[in-house]
Amino acid sequence: MADTSENRETTHDELLNKYDSLEKRISLIEAKLGAADSLVQKKVEEEEIDIPLVNESDLEVRIGSHGLAWLGNIVMVLGIMFLMTYAQNLGYTYMSSIIGYILAGGIFLVAYKIRKSMSHLDFMLNFSGYVLTFYITLRLHFLTPEPLIGQIGVGLALIMILVALLIGVAMRKNSEFLATMAVLFLVVTALVSDTTYITLPLLTAAAATSAFLFLRKEWINLFLSSLFFVYLSHLLWLLGNPLLGNPLGVVETHQNNLYYLFVYAGIYASIALLPKKESIPERFYLSTVIWNAILFLVLILMVVLAFYEENYAGIFAAITIICLAYSVILFIRGTREFIPALFAVFGFMAMSVSIYGYTGLPNAHLLLALQSLLVVSIALWYRSKIIVIVNTLLYLMILLIYLIAFPSVDSINIVFAIVALGSARIMNWKKERLSLRTDALRNLYLIEAFFMVLFSLKHLVPDQYVTLSWTLAAALYLVLSIILKNIKYRWMAISTFIATAIYLFVVDLANLNVGFKVLAFLFLAAISLAASIYYTKKLRNKSDSQEN
Repeated sequence: MADTSENRETTHDELLNKYDSLEKRISLIEAKLGAADSLVQKKVEEEEIDIPLVNESDLEVRIGSHGLAWLGNIVMVLGIMFLMTYAQNLGYTYMSSIIGYILAGGIFLVAYKIRKSMSHLDFMLNFSGYVLTFYITLRLHFLTPEPLIGQIGVGLALIMILVALLIGVAMRKNSEFLATMAVLFLVVTALVSDTTYITLPLLTAAAATSAFLFLRKEWINLFLSSLFFVYLSHLLWLLGNPLLGNPLGVVETHQNNLYYLFVYAGIYASIALLPKKESIPERFYLSTVIWNAILFLVLILMVVLAFYEENYAGIFAAITIICLAYSVILFIRGTREFIPALFAVFGFMAMSVSIYGYTGLPNAHLLLALQSLLVVSIALWYRSKIIVIVNTLLYLMILLIYLIAFPSVDSINIVFAIVALGSARIMNWKKERLSLRTDALRNLYLIEAFFMVLFSLKHLVPDQYVTLSWTLAAALYLVLSIILKNIKYRWMAISTFIATAIYLFVVDLANLNVGFKVLAFLFLAAISLAASIYYTKKLRNKSDSQEN
């Protein structure tokens, strides 16, 4: 019993010791937390740091802190602009600009003072300061009937200095927003100048600047937005720059603006040469190439319709050469997956327009059909389903236009039939290389070939020999099916036999004399029976092999 009491006392003492130790640790933690709170409070008092409110997500707080700040900045900038205009109207031309620069400097100074305590207002004030400084500098020569600086070169030089400084600040602060402002300032200056030899070079400079900043900082939003800025500004220039109050209408002369379009397109297309980076999604490159091509082609079409309606074939021939050459370069480098095929598609589309421009219709259909066969062959090298699909749709569209809108030409009919058969054969021969998992496209070509062969023979041979020629075509399909061991040609043979029989009973019986009727019936009967014997033997051999 004594031992038991002793053990209990020992256990009780241990628990008390542990409790005292735990209490000391808690006290120590509370002391440290209290010291940390005091340090934070002291930091807040010394540096006036804004502590976010608990309910800052509320709509009222957001509108009060950010919305009113934006409103105040906008009103302030507009007020300073009106003040400068008022001073200039009173005859104080120099003083209006001086007042503007002083007020802009004051805005930057206030922004610097509150950069730590109110960061969002600091950003807004800097934004307003840059806009105001650009506006004041722009008014030194532009936007005023009595410019303070008469030489346009000096006025542009000051704007370029401002843009360069803003780009430097953007790179130092790693601010894509400020860099976008700088590029937008170039675009605005280009439009405000309203002079071709200034507008188009400045748009080129804007495109080149965005490309440079993309290479240095990987600012994808800036690069993509500048693409729209530049092409839209070129469109406004082409329409006479109506934003400045000019009448809406195409400029009187082309002023070599076509060369600038090629330069824009080259700058924005050059990013496809860059190696892949994990930091930049591949869809960015793809979307940039597609939008660049779309906007370029739209403006090229407008320029062609306005100035080169009679001699546009050479322009599209140049586009063809450039796109195909660039496509080959990209494919050899192997840095992109779909982009080389896209450039090839654009090149072949331009080739179609160029062929039409050089030869006219209906002669262009002959070369366009042969081009289709060339495209399918090139698709083998590219291993591209995109090229094959687009080419198939274009081939079908060209064929329908020819059949509906133009009279039949024997040579064109034959070429369309040969191209359809050849394309189907190529696609079957190298379907693994093209990664085609279905026969839908090939079947479409075979269907086109089936009808074009019948159509071609109908117009090529005299009426009394149409049935004979169709029967020979059916026999040829049957021979091809045996040589190539391909069931699709057997189906084409059967379909041709059926079409021939229908034509024989519907047309030949009413129009041919007795001699040709007998010849047509006997010839069709002989070929049909021979085909039947072939199929009977084929079925018998198949049955015997299954029994064995």
